[in-house]
Amino acid sequence: FKAATGHSTMFRQDGDNGKAYVTPFKILNLESGVFLIVKVTSVTPSHANYGAFRVYRMDGDQQKFSFFGDPVEFNSGQFGIPSSDITLIDTMTDYPALYQEDCYGQSGYMSCWVNLVELRPDGPVQSDNIPTYYSNTDAMLPDGEKPIEVKGKIVNIRRGEGFDVVDANAGISDHYIRSNTKFVRVGRGPSKFDPEDLG
Repeated sequence: FKAATGHSTMFRQDGDNGKAYVTPFKILNLESGVFLIVKVTSVTPSHANYGAFRVYRMDGDQQKFSFFGDPVEFNSGQFGIPSSDITLIDTMTDYPALYQEDCYGQSGYMSCWVNLVELRPDGPVQSDNIPTYYSNTDAMLPDGEKPIEVKGKIVNIRRGEGFDVVDANAGISDHYIRSNTKFVRVGRGPSKFDPEDLG
């Protein structure tokens, strides 16, 4: 933690969402390398703030560590508190990846997505945000807005190549393919599970 951040214990920083506590969360010792995960938690939690995870690729041994490449940081959780519901998978990417399902809701609107960070020997790589769910069915809808609920499921996984997000009932799907070291949504336009596209 000190090698990556310059601090031996939890510290405060100024970030995009204001002041936050940065604390060590987990070390993963994998064949692709050693990775440090830290949590970024808002000092003053509010509905407008996200928590976050930051991932470093470490190098060295138990006596001396350093990190190389750029760390990856992704938003997680509501009220400035990162969700601890994060898992390590090896089914989608060439190397193990951090997989997290996250949601954000306010005033009856709810959106969910997947964060996917591949832990590669040359450093962590985050794929495009993967939206999987949207609903406005609990909201007080303005005139002209229809109630919508779509539930995407990740299917047709081709490890290291791509996958689809499909809601068969709604008849919509997003397609993702490998581009260099990450997955990107085909067309790079709005997700079919994006509320603006659904509207």
